[in-house]
Amino acid sequence: MPLFEKKQQLNQGGKLGKIPPPKDTSGFGGKPFITREGGVPWVRREGFQRTGLPPEEVVKHWNEATKDAPSGYVTPSWAEEKLRKLEGEYSRMTSFTPPDKIKEVKNQIKVLKGFLGKK
Repeated sequence: MPLFEKKQQLNQGGKLGKIPPPKDTSGFGGKPFITREGGVPWVRREGFQRTGLPPEEVVKHWNEATKDAPSGYVTPSWAEEKLRKLEGEYSRMTSFTPPDKIKEVKNQIKVLKGFLGKK
């Protein structure tokens, strides 16, 4: 809460309240990790809203993006690293790359960004 708003609240006779912590909008829900299978219900429920893809495609791209997760556990740091790798791969693609490969990588990036709560 900015200082100006605090002063206004005090001048109006109100008490300063605690600022609520920011809500975790990622698929982890405040957990330190999630299993690949544990992420599928979230991806089915909210993934298509964040990516604009059909639920079946979102699940397919989730499974493809997380297939090399260590021991089947997805952590925030691992997901961030995987997202950076996919974005790097996408930026290195040329006009000679097959369009379906480009679309697949782009959709995997969308799904991981949605899961991490990024825009």
